[in-house]
Amino acid sequence: PSACEEDGGAARPRAARARSRAPIGSRATLSWTDAGTLLVDIPAEIAVSDNSSSVAIESVASAAVLAVVGRFTAAALGTASVGAVAFTVPFWIVGVELARDRVVVPLLRQSVSIGAHAYFVRWQLPGGWTVRERSGATADLQGVELLRVPREDHTAECLALFARGNQRWLLGCGLGADELRFLCEQLNAHIAAADAHAKWREERRLRGPADEELM
Repeated sequence: PSACEEDGGAARPRAARARSRAPIGSRATLSWTDAGTLLVDIPAEIAVSDNSSSVAIESVASAAVLAVVGRFTAAALGTASVGAVAFTVPFWIVGVELARDRVVVPLLRQSVSIGAHAYFVRWQLPGGWTVRERSGATADLQGVELLRVPREDHTAECLALFARGNQRWLLGCGLGADELRFLCEQLNAHIAAADAHAKWREERRLRGPADEELM
């Protein structure tokens, strides 16, 4: 089918969708609103990763580290020793980083919304609590690539969404390779269609109504 449809005598690029179907067993969901906005919902990594058991073990280990550091800090406070309390600070820093990477991040559900004018990327904990959100103009999106990310005990394959200003967000690190390729194709097709539509709107604006009457 044609990627254009008629609108007021001028060919307007239509929101294209990649033709391939989602791989069997896909866990992310894709949908389009009536306005043509693409919505992608990616479950939490701990729920979909092939390494979910190791992710769970790392989460428990991180929580245990924080518990030990917390007990040691409480004991130091009980002695009113400034030196002992200061000694625990580096352990808190390491513990918080471990908790973030091994406990919080695997629990985050990711959602992406890309419309004609704006995009949103959200990270949410169970219950719908948004812990992080990024947004901007759709025109600033530069595409999606597959990226291998080194982890402590394995290499994860993720999607990297790029935007102007050297911005990059990793998505879907717990999904399988086939599903990541499918999502990459769908997202890039949608971004390309949005870019083409924006260029069409700008050309039509510059052309003006007088030029349209001559067509």
